[in-house]
Amino acid sequence: MYGLVDVGGRYLAIDALNIREAVPFPDSINPLAVNLPGRLGAMILREDTMPLVDCAALLGLSTEVPLSERVVIIVIDADRKQLLGLVVNALQGMISQDRSRCAEMGIVGHGPMLAGAQSFVRNGAVVSILDPPLLFDQLSLPFAVQQDRSCAPLETGASGQSGYLHCGYQDVGLAFPLSDIHATIPMVPLQDSPLAHGPCDGVIHHHGTDIPILDSLQLFGLGGNFSRPESSASVALRAPGGGLVAFGIDRFFDIVHTRTEDLLDVPRVISGRSDLFSGRDWQALPRHRRPTPLA
Repeated sequence: MYGLVDVGGRYLAIDALNIREAVPFPDSINPLAVNLPGRLGAMILREDTMPLVDCAALLGLSTEVPLSERVVIIVIDADRKQLLGLVVNALQGMISQDRSRCAEMGIVGHGPMLAGAQSFVRNGAVVSILDPPLLFDQLSLPFAVQQDRSCAPLETGASGQSGYLHCGYQDVGLAFPLSDIHATIPMVPLQDSPLAHGPCDGVIHHHGTDIPILDSLQLFGLGGNFSRPESSASVALRAPGGGLVAFGIDRFFDIVHTRTEDLLDVPRVISGRSDLFSGRDWQALPRHRRPTPLA
């Protein structure tokens, strides 16, 4: 799995295991006592200092997107316990890619390439893969030291943590396991489905495959669209028996990691399909870890 980002109009892929989270560009940044190309300063992230590096400047690219409209990808090297905030134009979502289908390139007379030594083709565009170990090998690169309280290692199962893509649909928050995601698909027109089914809004065409797209709210017992949309963005998941199924969404927020034991069941008052959600009964948690009930 890769996080797909836009950097100066180019596509860049970052291994999902090296992404801790994605956050909006902060309202203000603090200067660091260094002045190096691409180093923007530092942001405060949950009371921690996170250095910010302009990915476009680091790769020698230019972009006209204002800083306030960009996204910060928190990149992590779990082995070295190092983190930094990589500033990119936009997070395009998550995609899966077989490494055996990647092309390899190099430059005569140069050492390893930070990005582009491996690449793949997606929708007719070349996507360069960023090499996180090489990123943290860059001279004069500021980084934050990972504290014991932060989230890592990031592999599913390590330290009991799993990764999720946090999305939204009509102001309802949804999270899909990274391990089940085939791809995130931007806004595309919906075609009529040859098979009539209650929550099915239609079919989308993706890389030569017709994928049914479901009304997430209706399927998960969270309400419904009340009208069939003409187009929708979606998350395509791999079905257990083979094939793909897409769930309608309208926003990608970020990538989050949490421990399995911290997942809570969706209260029945919110959804009548709690069997479709992962989690556990909050009343089974120790009293000091129970959520505060809302009036």
